[in-house]
Order: sequence, then structure tokens, then C-alpha cells
Amino acid sequence: MDVELLDQSALTTERPSAVGLVTTYIRQAMRDGRLVPGQRLVEPDLIAALGVSRGTVREALTRLQGEGLIEFERHRGARVRILTRAKVLELNQIRAVVEGLGARLAAEHATDADVEHLLSVQLPFGEASKDYSTYNERLHNTILEISRNESLSSFVSATLLETFRLHFWQTLLKHEVTLRSYSEHEAVVDAIVNRRSEEAEKRMVEHVHGSCAAIMASPDHYFAR
Repeated sequence: MDVELLDQSALTTERPSAVGLVTTYIRQAMRDGRLVPGQRLVEPDLIAALGVSRGTVREALTRLQGEGLIEFERHRGARVRILTRAKVLELNQIRAVVEGLGARLAAEHATDADVEHLLSVQLPFGEASKDYSTYNERLHNTILEISRNESLSSFVSATLLETFRLHFWQTLLKHEVTLRSYSEHEAVVDAIVNRRSEEAEKRMVEHVHGSCAAIMASPDHYFAR
């Protein structure tokens, strides 16, 4: 594994901060496609490159394991978690229900101020495509916030959405995929803005399933057998 050096001055002797830097580095590498499903995380490489202790690296890896982003193999160490196609479909079924409910509740509870904010987040495609990952995350989070269900929002952001985004984000950033995704976002936003709750739920479910279809088109080596 090639590990890029971080600014050593950014590291502190405080264990929590060092652990946070290691987890942030690994997350970013997954987002950038420098770490892909199944790729091994070599502890000595991380220790040497980031200037942290073995204990710090192991704590960071354990934290990421708890979030479902990496896994440990006996006698082989840590690697980026690799999901079976069946597991991706299972998680997608859950995510579709949860985010669909969020969209329905957003349409039911949206105030005029919420609508104004949501429309400001739904950027024109040209602007959104400059940093689609940030735009996408902000839009989904805004819809969950408008739903007024705090448990729903924290559940999605801490588990399913994060897992999907980091494992398959490079696939979801392909131009043809973002075009489809953006069009689906427009339909969801329109339904919420016009308080059509059933349609908002339906459109969000369709959007999540569309994203899953794009993920399922990924090469076989992205999935466990």
C-alpha cells in the first residue's frame, strides 16, 4: 500500500487526536480511490508514514472495523472491507426504506424556511458537479434534517450511507451516474417542496435503488465471493 506523508506538525502527542488523523487518512484514501475494497492496510507503512505509534494505528483500525469499513483476517491483518453482492443488496434494501421514510417525513414537516434552505442546497448541475460528493452528502443530510427525526438522521449518517459512500464512491462519481443521480434528486426535492409525501418517498426509494444498480455494475473484484 502506498501511503502519502501527512504534515507531521499536524500530529500531536494526544492519543485521541492521533487516532483521529489515522482514521481520517484512511477514510479519505477510500474516497479518493487510493484504497479499494479488499486492499490490505499494512500497519508498519501507516506507522512510518504518519509518525504514530502501533497502538494508535491499531486503535484507529478497530474504530473503523466497528463502523463496518475495514475487517480483520486471522494471521493476515486488516483490509478494506469487501462486501458480497448479496450483502450490498441487503444493505440497499434497508437504506431505501430508511431514506424513503426520511423524504416522506420531510415533505410532511417542511416549513417555508426549510423549503428555501432545501432549494439553496439543490445546486444547478454545473455547480454541483464540481464537487458532487459534497453536494450529494449535503442534500441527503438536509432532507434528513427536515424530517425532524433525529434518530433517523443519525442512523443513516453513521452506518449505511457512510459505508456505501466510502466503499463505492468512485463508481458513483462516474459522469453518467451523476447525471442520473442529479435528475432523481430534482424529483425528490420537487416532491418535498410541494409537500407530496408519498411521491417524495417513492422518488427517494427509486433513487437509492438506482445508486445500488450502479454499484452492482462494479467489477467483480470489488465484491467478496
